[in-house]
Amino acid sequence: MSNIDPQKKNYTVLIVLITIFVALLGGLFYYYKHTEKAINNHKEQALQEDTVMIDPENILGNYFILFVSGDVETRQSGYIDQDSFGQVVLHILSQYDPRTLILDIQSDGKIYNDELGYGSMTYKSSIGKTSIKFENNGLICILTK
Repeated sequence: MSNIDPQKKNYTVLIVLITIFVALLGGLFYYYKHTEKAINNHKEQALQEDTVMIDPENILGNYFILFVSGDVETRQSGYIDQDSFGQVVLHILSQYDPRTLILDIQSDGKIYNDELGYGSMTYKSSIGKTSIKFENNGLICILTK
């Protein structure tokens, strides 16, 4: 048979096991770094917002509306459509105080209303979320669809 010293055999087995262990640790480290990078890229894409030019084609639809004035928040729903004269109109739905506001789309891509002030529109393409934020004298109005 073979005349291998048992101590050398144990030493060789130990070296092989340590090598396998180190290789597995290296593989796990590589996998962790690769996965962490992919998750961070996905988070950046999901949180990325693009400011877009407002035009009647991409502003129409149903919206969730949040009004913030100081510490008071009011949530309502509404929709934006065009009237028969081509004006863009925000309809705020409420059981007690429904309102209709004419929105003026400016040439610089902003939107204006006397009550709400100036607003700009952002779009999150990864989730298809459109937001319009107005600010006027401490009143913030955010429309989301």
